[in-house]
Amino acid sequence: MNKIYDNKWLTLLVALFLALTMFVFVKAERYNDNPISFFQNVSENSTETISNVPVHIKGNVQNYYITGLPETVDVELSGPANLIQQTLEAENFKVVTEDLEQLGPGQHYIKLRLDGISKELHYKLSPSSVNITIAELQTQTYPIEVRVNSDQLAPDYAVGNVSVNPQSVTLSGSGDKLQEISQVYVNVDIPSDASDSYTTSATVLIADSQGQMLDISADPKQVEVQVDIQSNTNTVPIQFEPVNGRADTDYEIEPLTTHNTVLSGDPASIHQLNRVTGYVDVSQVTKEEETQVDLELPQGVTSMEPAQVRVKVIPHRQSQASNPTAASNSPSTSAGRQRSQEARSSAGRQTAPSQEQDPST
Repeated sequence: MNKIYDNKWLTLLVALFLALTMFVFVKAERYNDNPISFFQNVSENSTETISNVPVHIKGNVQNYYITGLPETVDVELSGPANLIQQTLEAENFKVVTEDLEQLGPGQHYIKLRLDGISKELHYKLSPSSVNITIAELQTQTYPIEVRVNSDQLAPDYAVGNVSVNPQSVTLSGSGDKLQEISQVYVNVDIPSDASDSYTTSATVLIADSQGQMLDISADPKQVEVQVDIQSNTNTVPIQFEPVNGRADTDYEIEPLTTHNTVLSGDPASIHQLNRVTGYVDVSQVTKEEETQVDLELPQGVTSMEPAQVRVKVIPHRQSQASNPTAASNSPSTSAGRQRSQEARSSAGRQTAPSQEQDPST
């Protein structure tokens, strides 16, 4: 037994064996989830799916309008994991169609393929083939209609002026589709907190007479819309005017309840008004009294608050000296005015000779 321990080479072999055993054990624990990676020179197979890979058109199709071709497809790659990883990092691959220029107008069933990957990789496209229609390209220019949804707008506000930039778009498509166009518009939803003006970007929508969307391209696809938000109320002063009054009487009108009224209605109409007139019938007023006045509703105003105002009317009778119109209606005044004229005429006749005297006298 002692001879075994005295053998140097045997001891070294035993120690080496134990060291290798410990190394393998540690490595196995570290790569317990993926035992193949224990061997660095072995590449495992893997599968990777890439979503929304753009489809590139092969051929010059500037004079054609193509429908039925998807904008993107899903790509599934399978093969050595490290090769897939490098392919994804490089991003040199792309999905392409057949040469559509060679196909020409009409309906075609085409296949898609993936270019720019290693021959060691396998791929699957979804979809891998599609039905498309190629037609002669035509363009037309249409104005844009703005449809505003103000249901969420605060009750005290309303939509004012609406502007869109640009005001028209260029539509491209096949001739038969362009003939179906009935509506070119954008939808704008006004948020509840809008109180001044609201600006947003909206997508151009193209539809036929039945409201069905058409497969037509718009340039630009997005437009800028500005909506002015205005208060649908306006507070203005009340101006009182007496009617049916006496010519020899001035009427002072004093409001007792309020000097202003709040108008409600179309913002464009109510904000052009700077006052409201209340006409006070004073035909029966001979002394100071109070009365109720109905305010006249201006055009474009749906309501006003208040619509009636209580006022005090104070008549001021004019004196004859300050009211020649009234004095001329009095017989005594007319006689007096005639006598005065005769007196002035007589005085003029008496002083006429004296006007010929020497000025020095």
